[in-house]
Amino acid sequence: MYKNVAGQKIRVYAYDATTGAPVTGDAANITVYVAKDGGSVNALTDTSATELDATNAPGVYSFDVSQTESDAEVHDFTGKSTTSNVYISPILNLLTLPYSMPSVGRGTATSGGSITSIPTSAFSPAGAATDQFKARIITFDPNTTTAALRGQSTDIMASTNAATPTFTVSALTTAPASGDTFSVT
Repeated sequence: MYKNVAGQKIRVYAYDATTGAPVTGDAANITVYVAKDGGSVNALTDTSATELDATNAPGVYSFDVSQTESDAEVHDFTGKSTTSNVYISPILNLLTLPYSMPSVGRGTATSGGSITSIPTSAFSPAGAATDQFKARIITFDPNTTTAALRGQSTDIMASTNAATPTFTVSALTTAPASGDTFSVT
């Protein structure tokens, strides 16, 4: 699950607790819940399950996850059916997500950048020394504002000593726009 990104889905598996057989045709009876970062458990805003394919993927149902619901480091998804003896288990999607790579920082570009300069409006951790991030790699998020930068990486040649540092980088294919997001590894 990407953090704070709209348009994502969670899938669950519905099965008969006695036989273990998949349960089809139960979409109207299933509710999925999320607990973000160990917080309270809340029903997803999408209350209308979509059955994936009763023949080729029996028992699999899909729910939309809103941007707000995805805004967490850790998501605990649970579910239940009002149908007697039907249990719900989340399906784990094993992906390598750019947000989960070991990183030393997360940032947001501001206006005034170029193909070799990325000024930031937000960066964590704040810069504490000139060239603190030199020789690190910036990788733009797959959903960043500028489509041409999605997934693009570049090396940091220099960084300023500021709470919101400016990064001097090897040339990108296009200049970042205000709001473009990235990781530093």
